[in-house]
Amino acid sequence: MAFFLLAVGLYIGYLCVAAIRSLFFHPLSNIPGPFLARMSTLPSFYHAYNGDRHLWIWQNFQAYGDKFRADPNTVLFNSPKAYADIHGTRANTTRGSFYRAWKRDEHDVTVMNSTDPARHAKLRKLLNLAFTDQSLKASSPVIAKHVDRWVYLLTSTNETENERLDKKDGDIGRWSSPVNMAVAVERLIFDILGELCYGASFDTKESGENPLKAVPDQIMKAVKFGFTLSRSPIFNVFLYLHPRGLSKVINYLRKKEAKQYNAFIETSVDKRIAAHKTNPSKEAKDMFHFLLTAIDPDTGRPAFEGRTRLLSESRVLVLAGTDTTASSICGLFFYLSRYPTVLARLTSEIRETFESSEEVAPGTKLSQCKYLRACIDETLRLAHPAPGDLPREVLPGGAVIDGAHCPAGTNVGCSAWSMGRNERLA
Repeated sequence: MAFFLLAVGLYIGYLCVAAIRSLFFHPLSNIPGPFLARMSTLPSFYHAYNGDRHLWIWQNFQAYGDKFRADPNTVLFNSPKAYADIHGTRANTTRGSFYRAWKRDEHDVTVMNSTDPARHAKLRKLLNLAFTDQSLKASSPVIAKHVDRWVYLLTSTNETENERLDKKDGDIGRWSSPVNMAVAVERLIFDILGELCYGASFDTKESGENPLKAVPDQIMKAVKFGFTLSRSPIFNVFLYLHPRGLSKVINYLRKKEAKQYNAFIETSVDKRIAAHKTNPSKEAKDMFHFLLTAIDPDTGRPAFEGRTRLLSESRVLVLAGTDTTASSICGLFFYLSRYPTVLARLTSEIRETFESSEEVAPGTKLSQCKYLRACIDETLRLAHPAPGDLPREVLPGGAVIDGAHCPAGTNVGCSAWSMGRNERLA
């Protein structure tokens, strides 16, 4: 009992000393911020858990100006100068521990979770080989097919023949049942990316039982869990244990639907690799085709060599693409539904530019839709898919960010939600 009390006392003493140091003797102690946030990660963690951390960040910018201390070792900024100082090509910053949290295991190194600057740049360069004008044009028919089917499903009343016959004249044209557009859009994007990346649709937007329908929601929950964990007081413990067996425990505890999805992905990848080796001229010209055929200009070898690399990168395209694209489209629909004059003008532009939905494809006509592009840009300003900060860690030698000196090891970043609402940038 005495040992337990001693341990508790020592721990409380440690917390008090750490709090005093953070408040008065830390290299960042001169930067303003909420009292609790300056000595603990708990406020940032609390708002990450609640899902309103981007709002909390914005409120603090209103209170403290263009920079504030979000936790003892994190400073957030709200100016274009700071963004350039943090994310510019000459910035003395790098991707820090936040990105390591998204690795499935030690072999899972992708453009999303790579922290080494040289390797990340190389991975981005290789991935860009799959995103060419040719690949975008090849993807248009796949996207159009899924969108047409999605629209049909949304506009169908799903009523039986007897229900239609029993309708009275006044019932014709009545409202259909409400649809949760967040779920509907999420499933549409998931199906599109499934076919583009693996040559097989997940069919989650269709009616009927399908275990893969649960996957988009699980993706969102996994993203929230990972983001919340990255702001928690135990994050460093997680990073230490993850390569030491914790990753295997997490994989074992995944839900049945997630395991079915992973099995489906691995089978699809194996089939695509086999089809490419057997008859590459007849395989579908989807995104996976361009991943398979991309050549590293530095070595002359395949850019994504080996099953593990192809699995990792294609997973990133589906997982990251579903979340961000669905969020942006939902934001666009949300604002258009609340500004009828904007919706009317956009509708007029589209209908005057295209004579039918079959004409909507990348090209000159679509590029002429200036108001459509303006609506999309405004949506990204108001409802960015990554509204919080994507942190960087200051490298040895420190960095001056918008006039503020940040020592090595400091986490710095800018919030897209707050930057989009900075009235001085209007």
